[in-house]
Amino acid sequence: MQLGAQLDAHHFLQLAAEDFEIYSEMPPDAPFLKTFAQSVQLAFKDQDLTDQRLHQFRMYLDRQNIQYIRTHLKTAGDSDEMALQKFVAQRQKKQRAYWLKREPARLHNKYMRGVTFNSDANLNRKRLTPDFHSEFIIDRTGQFVTQWDVLRYRTPHQIESDPAQYVLNIAEKNALLNGESFNYANRNNLQHAQLDSRPPRQLDHQLRDRAFAGWQSPNKQQYRQSAEKSDAYSRSY
Repeated sequence: MQLGAQLDAHHFLQLAAEDFEIYSEMPPDAPFLKTFAQSVQLAFKDQDLTDQRLHQFRMYLDRQNIQYIRTHLKTAGDSDEMALQKFVAQRQKKQRAYWLKREPARLHNKYMRGVTFNSDANLNRKRLTPDFHSEFIIDRTGQFVTQWDVLRYRTPHQIESDPAQYVLNIAEKNALLNGESFNYANRNNLQHAQLDSRPPRQLDHQLRDRAFAGWQSPNKQQYRQSAEKSDAYSRSY
């Protein structure tokens, strides 16, 4: 309500408030994000998240996380992943055991139907903050996969949400379908399915929903064949 959250004609959440905005200095592991996630867990205890505004609000938290890493830590010549590694290094100065979580990214490797899934390719990777809430999807070149590299602004404060205004190529559809998504759950369990995994197909905006046509996720057998690339800033759990 403070941010003026309203669904527009294309079922896209717009933040219309002029007096309030998401704090630009809020890092991806801010205590507020954990508290907000806990509030969602209480509101939808033992049930699927059904509020479309609340579901889509996570993409604005994603936008803040992406902007924070790119604005505060990325310098000329850096990839997004190099900037993310700098973020971890900063945290490790005070918390030696601070690592991002490394989790399989099967649902972030959707591919076009009719194309053979390449299990030997360097696939998109998922990295999460230690509390599981903020996540980053990284492609083979070390760049973030994010819908915020595709979405355009219609006005300084409103996103262009009309699918008719976009002609998307394969790379742009990949960014829309395989990008990050803030998690309201604390771990990969039933609550994660209820709050984070199942809602997108019912509650996404039209642009992302239409981009799904002709795309699919690899099944678990296909994805298990792929090698997860390791790095110096994350740990499996």
